[in-house]
Amino acid sequence: MTVLIVDDQTIVVSGILFGIDWNKLKVDRTLKAYNAYEAKKILTEYQVDIMLCDIEMPAENGLSLYAWTKEQNMDLECIFLTAHADFMYAKEAIRLGSFEYILQPARYEEVENAILRAMEKIRAKRKKTEYSSYGKVLYEKKDVLLEGLLKEVFLGKGQDVEASCQTLETLGVHLKTSKLGYVCLVHIQRWSMAIDSWESQLLRYTMNNVVSELFSYYGQKVLLLQVDRENYVFTVYTEEVLEMEEEAVFRQLNQLVEVYDKHFQCRIACYYKICHEVSQLPVCIEGLIKQREDNVAAFSKVFMPEKAEKAAEKEEAAQNLCAGLEELLLNGAAESLQKEAFQILDRMYAEEGLGADFLRRFYHEFMQLVYTVSDRLGIKPGQIFESQEVLKRSLTAYTSVEEMKWLISYVAAFFNETLTSDEKQKNQIDTILQYIRSNLDKDIRRSDIADQVFLNQNYVSRLFKNEMGISLKEYIILEKMKLAQILLKSTNMSISMIASKVGYSNFSHFSQTYKKIMGVTPVDDRLREDGK
Repeated sequence: MTVLIVDDQTIVVSGILFGIDWNKLKVDRTLKAYNAYEAKKILTEYQVDIMLCDIEMPAENGLSLYAWTKEQNMDLECIFLTAHADFMYAKEAIRLGSFEYILQPARYEEVENAILRAMEKIRAKRKKTEYSSYGKVLYEKKDVLLEGLLKEVFLGKGQDVEASCQTLETLGVHLKTSKLGYVCLVHIQRWSMAIDSWESQLLRYTMNNVVSELFSYYGQKVLLLQVDRENYVFTVYTEEVLEMEEEAVFRQLNQLVEVYDKHFQCRIACYYKICHEVSQLPVCIEGLIKQREDNVAAFSKVFMPEKAEKAAEKEEAAQNLCAGLEELLLNGAAESLQKEAFQILDRMYAEEGLGADFLRRFYHEFMQLVYTVSDRLGIKPGQIFESQEVLKRSLTAYTSVEEMKWLISYVAAFFNETLTSDEKQKNQIDTILQYIRSNLDKDIRRSDIADQVFLNQNYVSRLFKNEMGISLKEYIILEKMKLAQILLKSTNMSISMIASKVGYSNFSHFSQTYKKIMGVTPVDDRLREDGK
């Protein structure tokens, strides 16, 4: 059984995770989410049996989340945990078909009993349909049955591994329960346009063919399961006595990375582990998934097992990740905060060992820093994350280094704008003007200017309009046309050359823009000057 805990309060999630005796309940996996957006992502990746869910959460509440699972035809039981004794909440929960509605604070024993009752209901429901549907699938769709059996064996979704292996025997797959070799996880990080539109079945077929060929050179067999479009797990095993050496596994996986890069223009990462018994496959695969999650810097390579152990050691040693950053923000040095925070993340990127747990801890410390500074300055959190889009993105910024850097830049830009003095704004405008005048021969973009002054792009636009009384885009075009007019009247350059000098590769576009600003075409303007 898999249980998902959803609550926006970290302390509540931790309390349930550590307060309930999951082993006694025989729950195989517990997952956690801190908002509805994270929960939906987990629900699409994992087969969740029971969801323990808070009702009042930011952005989207628990009732809406449970209604979404119904729309997606997800077969799970929902137990609502809420501190709000609201009749309308209870009424809606019952209407949606929730299994239980528990008011907090509740004793862990009460929650455990509710979970046990939900598990009994699930088992009874499954028992009715298991055998009748099993025979029909075996007759009609052998491939579907094989996939289901592999999920039982690989992901621990079955109760009896021995029985699953015996059924595999009838399908021609001779997988001995006490004799295996390696288990591997392949994650497609970035797609090429060429195969992005391929159907899932074709992607699985291609991956299976490539890995089977790579390991057949060593007399090994491969049994592959497509978890989703981006993730594949497979075993490397042999029915003979001779097993493959680890060095050879590492070498063949490196070839797999090269094949996908060269022939499919895809970035992939590979993770592997020795696994001698079929019963240990789910545990081994969970370890590989943890390694994949730790690859927050998105390295495309083969990860060796010992790297994961070193990562855990480094993460335990990391303390006070955001030390000193709070003072920078309070003192109005948002640019320095961004620089310092980036250095921490870049160091993590370079060392490779600091993975998902480290990044998640950094994220929580950084957000705590933001809320602390906001409170001291009398700024409400809602003022920082104004739009739903920005709020949603900020809630999952801990998933990668790239997203974390976006969040840091966004926060730094907000505080830069909020705390910037009139004198500093004038200096920023001077820097922007100097950059524009020095780059009139280029296609000047707002993002380039924002990078120069370490500011948010939207803030740059607002600041410029407020100070100059004209939009940034209009000013850039005006300055380009002024320079073009000077060159027209003071040089013998061809008009196409002048267009190039002010960053226009299309002569027609340049001519139209010039006429709009100057009231006359560049050709007529030059003729008029020559006629004086």
